[in-house]
Amino acid sequence: GRTAKAIRTLLGASGMKVRRRFTLEIVES
Repeated sequence: GRTAKAIRTLLGASGMKVRRRFTLEIVES
């Protein structure tokens, strides 16, 4: 339903942030 879609969007957004931080750390090291 609507709630599941909202949760999925939030998880996707936070996942992108985490992934971006991960790639930055890998590039810097």
